[in-house]
Amino acid sequence: MKSKQSITRRLFILVISIAIVVGSLTVLNKYFDNLIESPRGPREFSVWNDYRIDPKTILEKLDQGGQEVFTPVLVTPVDYEKIYQQPFQWMQADYLKIANALHLYIWKEPLEDWLLYDMSFYGDCRYNPVGFDLFKSIFIKYDGARKYTAHEIDIYPLYAGVSVAEETNLEQPMFDLGSVNLNKLKVTVDDALRIAEENGGRNFRLAIKNQCNMSFRISSNNQVWYINYSNQDSSSVFEMSIDPYTEKYKLLNTQ
Repeated sequence: MKSKQSITRRLFILVISIAIVVGSLTVLNKYFDNLIESPRGPREFSVWNDYRIDPKTILEKLDQGGQEVFTPVLVTPVDYEKIYQQPFQWMQADYLKIANALHLYIWKEPLEDWLLYDMSFYGDCRYNPVGFDLFKSIFIKYDGARKYTAHEIDIYPLYAGVSVAEETNLEQPMFDLGSVNLNKLKVTVDDALRIAEENGGRNFRLAIKNQCNMSFRISSNNQVWYINYSNQDSSSVFEMSIDPYTEKYKLLNTQ
């Protein structure tokens, strides 16, 4: 017959084992909830600040060392109206120049100290596109202790405006967020536009009489240029991806 001491020992081991299993399941459940249900990277920003710019002069003023090119908009919420009808068709370097100047103006830091998490460009097919008229980007910086800060910068010259947002003390996911190294990109968005136009984009937009919009996006999640031409209801779509390091492209959808 088993002694009381032996039975007590076994019950203790059983209780400890159950506690370990339950604890492990709780940790795994929290981990997979974070991995599957939560977006990987910065969530939607909640507080925005808006500024006016003069898109006709801002690039020239920045080239001349001018700094007074952003005017705070004090009305909240901001209801921007389209001011210019003809696009400015700025290129990647133009938008990044303005984004860096804006970051310096607001946060007193150059973007070279930050990691590019996501970058998108948008344009209108109607203007024989050679550039873009809207830009959205997210930059991140690690603060230590698995925390990071995220800044979003949006630039829209047709509306003579820029917007910025900040989220701080964000929890770093289990896996590294990664980043896009602009210095290593062989294919800029300007190159991606040329490649897309030469390999089906131009024929697509002409076939629908230029009644379409374009978007070009690269992010740390996929590390490729994802390109989309589509009409208003997306019934006609041209999609392709371009490896920014090799220039190899892949047609994804042409309908």
